[in-house]
Amino acid sequence: KTAEQQNFKAVGEDVSWSIVVENKGNVLLTDVVLADPLAGLNISAGDLNPGESKNYTATYKVTQPDLDNRSIINIVTVTARNGDTTLEVKDSEMVTAILPPVANDDVSSDHIAGNIVTVNILENDLLSGGQAATPGTVRIDLNLSANGIQNEYTVQGEGVWRYNTQSGAVTFTPVAGFTTDPAKIDYALIEISTGMSDIATIEADYNEGEPFAFNDVSTGN
Repeated sequence: KTAEQQNFKAVGEDVSWSIVVENKGNVLLTDVVLADPLAGLNISAGDLNPGESKNYTATYKVTQPDLDNRSIINIVTVTARNGDTTLEVKDSEMVTAILPPVANDDVSSDHIAGNIVTVNILENDLLSGGQAATPGTVRIDLNLSANGIQNEYTVQGEGVWRYNTQSGAVTFTPVAGFTTDPAKIDYALIEISTGMSDIATIEADYNEGEPFAFNDVSTGN
């Protein structure tokens, strides 16, 4: 038995296996039956002469528990008779899930009004395998309403968001005179190796008029 694909990504996706039932012995096998409960197969293959084989295909639709378990194990059983002797052979094969990466919301707070805000959005994001996302393993789209991947997004009357493809940081540069909190934006985290994505938000909060206190040090008195 051989899986026609080694991975799956989504609920409802078809996973197929090619199954070859072969008589590798030197005696006739009778009453050959192929059972694949996962795919709902129970096939009478009849008799098999020595060296003879028959081919079948089993297909199964992925469910949410399969994604949660991150894998599907398919077990096929073939039974046959050689005279009064019953023979049984089992074969199993596993296909594994490719899950989307995980993008987490980012908030950068308490900035002086009018200043540029920088936040490394990749610091809390993960790849599909659980590893930390890095600039070399993902792409970032800052404007989900536009075609293609946008590393820059301008919000009229507020400012410009820019993604640095080398550092993984996003900066917000307010337009002159804009001193309040900009509207938070959505971004897509796209894993290069799988093409799968997840969406999170970026939010920049300014200190709007509240006083700032700084430590004072007097030396040489």
